[in-house]
Amino acid sequence: MGERQERNFHLNYEGTTLFRTCDVDWAVLVPNVSGNVTIRTAPLLGRTNCNTRLTLFNAAIAQLAQNDNISPSNLYSSLTFNVTANIQYFIRIENLTANTNGYYALFVSCPGGQDPSLLGISGPDRFCSWGSYSVSGLAAGTAVTWTVSPASMATVQGQGNSSVTLNKTTTTTGTLTASFTNSCNITMTLTKNVSTGGYNSGDYPVSGPSSASCGQQVFYQTVHLPDATNYQWVNIPPGATNVSGLGTRFLSFTVPSGIFSMSVGVRVASSCDAGGSPAIQFTSVSCMSGFRLVVFPNLSDGGEVTVSLLPEQSPGVSQAQGAQVAQESDTAQAVALVKRFDSALVEILDADGQVRRTGRIKDGKWKVNLRGLPRSMYYVRATTGDRRVTVQLYVQP
Repeated sequence: MGERQERNFHLNYEGTTLFRTCDVDWAVLVPNVSGNVTIRTAPLLGRTNCNTRLTLFNAAIAQLAQNDNISPSNLYSSLTFNVTANIQYFIRIENLTANTNGYYALFVSCPGGQDPSLLGISGPDRFCSWGSYSVSGLAAGTAVTWTVSPASMATVQGQGNSSVTLNKTTTTTGTLTASFTNSCNITMTLTKNVSTGGYNSGDYPVSGPSSASCGQQVFYQTVHLPDATNYQWVNIPPGATNVSGLGTRFLSFTVPSGIFSMSVGVRVASSCDAGGSPAIQFTSVSCMSGFRLVVFPNLSDGGEVTVSLLPEQSPGVSQAQGAQVAQESDTAQAVALVKRFDSALVEILDADGQVRRTGRIKDGKWKVNLRGLPRSMYYVRATTGDRRVTVQLYVQP
C-alpha cells in the first residue's frame, strides 16, 4: 500500500502479422494495516491511454468490489474497500479498449486516504524573510520531522506538525525535507528545493557579443528567473541609440562612436530586494577607420607574432604588401606610409577582457612573444588618438 506502479497492456504475437492485446493484468495486495483504501488507475504522461476496469477479489477469487469508469469522460477506474491487515487480495485490471497497447499507473492508497500520487510539500520556491510549508492529505495526528539543508539557511517553527514556518537566517539555495510514517506504517520522505533572499550575480549571467563595431546593433540577454520583478541593465554607453528591452531580460542598442569598450551588465530584482551586484559582459569596440590591423600569424603556436597598422586604402600599398610588412618586409615605401601610426598602443586581451600583453607600434609594427599564454582565443586591440580597432588572435601552443 502507499505505492504507485507504471504498467501497460502488452501485444501478444500470434503468428504472421497478427497481434492481440493481453487485456488483463493482475496484482497481489497484502495490506499491513486495516482500513479503507482506494485503488485507482490513471494515465501516464506521453503514453497511449486505455479504458480500464478494476475488480478486487479475496483469496478465494470472490469479487469484492468493481469500477469501470471514474466518470463518463474519465475511462480510468477507482474503487474503495475496507481491507483487513495481513489478508491476501487480488486486483484485476482489464483493458476494455481492444487491440490497444495502452498504458496506465496503478495506485493503492493507505488507510485514511493517503494517495501517494497526491502527497508533496506545498509552499513557495523562494521566500524573503519567512515562508509557510505543509504536507496535505496526512492522517490526523501524523508527526512530521522537518529539516533544511544547509541547516544555516533557515530555522523551523512548528516542528512535528504537518505545517511549518521557515524563518530565513542566510541567503542561499537548499532543500526542505519532510519525513513521516504514513498510515501504511511506511516511512516517507518528501523534498522540495527552496531559495531564501534575492538573486545574486551568479543567478543571472549575461550573454552578448565579445566584440562590436561603431554603428552596430548589439544584443544582450540573461536567463529567465521565475520570481524576477525587474531586469535592470547598467553601463549602457552614453550616446547609444535604438535602445530597447529595458526592464526585460533582453537588451538591444546601437553602439555609439568614440568608445573603446563596453561592460554591459544586469541585476535582477525580486520581491526580496533589488538584486545583487551586476553580472557583466565585456565587449571590445572597434571604431577605427582609415587603417587596418594585421596580425601575422593570427593562428599562433605561442611563439612570436607581428602586429602591424596599415593604411586601409593607401595608393601603392596592396593587401599583399601589408602582409609583407607583417613579415618584416621593411621597404621604404611601406615604412613611410605606416610611420604615422607609431606610438599607437597595442594590447592583447583574453576572453574576459583582461590585458595579457601590451606594447607600442614602431615603424608600423610591434613584435610580441606569446609564450606562456594558454590555448584560447584572444583579441588584439590597437588604439591611436580617439580611434580603435580590434582583431581576433588564436593561440594553440
